[in-house]
Amino acid sequence: MFDALKVPTEPTAIPEGDHPKEGEDPFYCLLEDDNLITNVQVETDRLLEETKSSSEVVLLIHITTKATRASWANMGLG
Repeated sequence: MFDALKVPTEPTAIPEGDHPKEGEDPFYCLLEDDNLITNVQVETDRLLEETKSSSEVVLLIHITTKATRASWANMGLG
């Protein structure tokens, strides 16, 4: 899951023939590198609606970002 949040660096990270879609230019990524993740906390609960498959999940990701280098562009990140 964390690899999906980082900038793709390997040629196999994006499926062949897959390109940013309309409205995805520039293509934003949350992390430069997944090694920058400093904390992970998992909470589970039961989904109370019917799903198509037993492997289907609803995943909510809450993220707190912090600047690793100060610049004018990221002053609001604290």
